[in-house]
Amino acid sequence: MSKPSSQAPWLSLLLGSVLIRLLYGRWVLHDHWVGDANWYRQAAEGMLKGHIDPYWPPGLPAWLAGEMWLGIPHNWLGLATGLLFWVLFFWVLKAVVFPPGNKPQGWWIKVVFALFPAMIHQSVVPLTYLPVTVLVLMAWQWSSGNWGGPTWREGLGLGTVLGWMVLFRAASLALWPVLLWGYAWQRGRWRFITIPLMVALAWVGIWEITLWNQEHRWVLINSANSYNLYLGNNPWTPLDHGWALGSHDFRGDPAYAGLYAKVDSVRALPEAEQDIAFRELAWGHVVADPKAFLVRVLSRAWVLLSFDTLAGATLSQMGAHPALVGATLGLDAICFLALLMGAWWGWCSRGHWRRGERGLWLAACIAYSLPYLVAFAHPSFHLPLLPLFAWAAMKGDPLSVEAVWQKKWKDWTLLCLLLALQVFWVISWVAQR
Repeated sequence: MSKPSSQAPWLSLLLGSVLIRLLYGRWVLHDHWVGDANWYRQAAEGMLKGHIDPYWPPGLPAWLAGEMWLGIPHNWLGLATGLLFWVLFFWVLKAVVFPPGNKPQGWWIKVVFALFPAMIHQSVVPLTYLPVTVLVLMAWQWSSGNWGGPTWREGLGLGTVLGWMVLFRAASLALWPVLLWGYAWQRGRWRFITIPLMVALAWVGIWEITLWNQEHRWVLINSANSYNLYLGNNPWTPLDHGWALGSHDFRGDPAYAGLYAKVDSVRALPEAEQDIAFRELAWGHVVADPKAFLVRVLSRAWVLLSFDTLAGATLSQMGAHPALVGATLGLDAICFLALLMGAWWGWCSRGHWRRGERGLWLAACIAYSLPYLVAFAHPSFHLPLLPLFAWAAMKGDPLSVEAVWQKKWKDWTLLCLLLALQVFWVISWVAQR
């Protein structure tokens, strides 16, 4: 009798995760174009008609436009897009969690991602977070030296994913210096930066030329970035829940009348002047009130360390049973904390890291977070960091119930602190519902 294939367990888990997403997408969520997904779809339809909407980053609209051109039925388009990115993510993650051997955390990490409501939601609703998650993980594998091959192939691969991640989310540009530095440092020669940098610049340059030909003005990737910077830094931005201005419309609330009056006055300017005006207003406020800016930065750091509530919020808006909403939020919190604590325990296992890896990993996490700390942050923004948390968790010793109970007091203190942050986040989130 032949031995069972070593591929069977993870393939079974992949198929099970796809089934969960099909059930969620077809029988629970129904609408795959909620929130910003609907705007991305409209931008894709505009691309097919020859018009680019400069407000949105082009990566996802271009992808959707390609699928529309291929004739994928509209009622399957959103689900098919998300599932494709999910399968790709699962495949890339396999290269992260299984090469060291069948460590227990390799399997629990796979199960966490399979059952993570935030990831399930992103797998059926076309948003930019899951594509960037895939691209960040691929870029990290090349940058950290975990994917080898001929220099030209490595450079082409890294440069392509660096360019694409910026076209999906412009804030990913902050990762370029760290990942390019790691790529050259791991190989011992700075000239190795040339190939990926030139390839990445070529992808972004093609888009910038296309945008210039239509707009006849300079826009760095997309114009939403200037508006987002202003939303997070103005006299009306709350100190403790500035994220609300990015997902709620407070028109009609007297407390925000001045904000919307200012926004309307900027929108009345010629389009070419609006981005400049928003940036000047935002930085002017930062300079005028640096203490408030610092408090908001700390608040945004807290938000990035809080679990994602998008799946639960969407179900709540669709009238789902409160028990389902509560279970979704609870599972989101558990999965997020599991990955966060796994990363911490892996970080403390210093003997399992190669020279320079810990510094590169920390620099990548900080660099990715930096634009959101400066502008504004939703919990969903941290999703591309989750596979990096999984990567760090794999550096830890094999986990067991006994090993967890033997953790030191500082580990339990950190867990209690993170639990407190989640409680405060839920209170803040409910207050804005």
